[in-house]
Amino acid sequence: MAVARPFDEVQGQVARLLKGRIMVGHDVKHDLAALELDHPHRAIRDTAKFSGFRKYGQGPKPALRVLAREILGLEIQDGTHSSIEDARVTMLLFRRHKPQFDIEFMSRFPESGSQPSKKDASAKKTTKKKKKKKN
Repeated sequence: MAVARPFDEVQGQVARLLKGRIMVGHDVKHDLAALELDHPHRAIRDTAKFSGFRKYGQGPKPALRVLAREILGLEIQDGTHSSIEDARVTMLLFRRHKPQFDIEFMSRFPESGSQPSKKDASAKKTTKKKKKKKN
């Protein structure tokens, strides 16, 4: 990737975008891990973990492709993968079921209201230390 922006630059930009905001996504732990970022659980709305969608999956987390087909009547991820298409479908799912997401959120975090608290509102960079090889 000769024209790619430096990782640190992208990581910092994403961290600034997330700071103090609610993150909506599908199975977001993988995205956060890839960016080596942390985000407060109370500030995440994850369509892969939403209990209202569990009945559509074979395991604990339904595939986004299945949710799109079963709930929205859309066929996605057919051939070339599009992260933009995934993001749009995820937002459609979230918006359609936002009241249920809010109810589930309030039952998990009753003390926090609908927004992340100030102390939890930052997306923090996490550094992964490399293990030193023993000779």
